[in-house]
Amino acid sequence: MESKSLLERIRDVEKLTPSEAKIAEYLEQKYPQLAYETITTISSGAGVGNATVGRFVLRLGYKNFADFISLLRNELAQNFESPMVRYFGRRESLSESKHGN
Repeated sequence: MESKSLLERIRDVEKLTPSEAKIAEYLEQKYPQLAYETITTISSGAGVGNATVGRFVLRLGYKNFADFISLLRNELAQNFESPMVRYFGRRESLSESKHGN
């Protein structure tokens, strides 16, 4: 089973507390850059404490903040392939279709 994206996990949360809503808004606004953030920069940007960010990450289903960042980096890598990867992937796909593979 494929794991849900960060944004899907946020949308699945039934009711956000005011602090969680601040974190969710910050995460959505900074989504592509989040892979380079720390718990401190996220908490500062959202205007909440580090512990609040840690609890929110747990509520989203991550094991801890390190797990959150690791899975987020993987998610972003899959969603934002480099132009070279897309180019060569397309070339291989076209080559296979031309040769009937």
